[in-house]
Amino acid sequence: MKITFESREFTPTEKYLMTKSPSIISVKNVEDGAILEVKGYLQYEDEDQNGKTSYMTSLIGVSNGEQVVWSTQSKTFVANFIDISEIFDNSDFTIKKISGTTKAGRPYVNCDLAQ
Repeated sequence: MKITFESREFTPTEKYLMTKSPSIISVKNVEDGAILEVKGYLQYEDEDQNGKTSYMTSLIGVSNGEQVVWSTQSKTFVANFIDISEIFDNSDFTIKKISGTTKAGRPYVNCDLAQ
């Protein structure tokens, strides 16, 4: 595993929670409309036992008063999330998970700024 970007300096515990913990929640499994108060994110490369590299983005924050980590490979989600993060200059902000279906009929995940 190789961390390629950190929005802030994370503790070793946070890095573990965001990259290796079995408690990580895949964004695709999150209910639409779920709210996450983002406290930071990182991007990393992870290689599986077959040598295939995955490019992951993990977000750490608070949802329903509990610390939570979401992770995704979705290019749509990541592109929109990074746009929001850059506007907020990597400060804390709150997003909600949304999803939809492409014209080809495939599901996708995305996020929007929560208001």
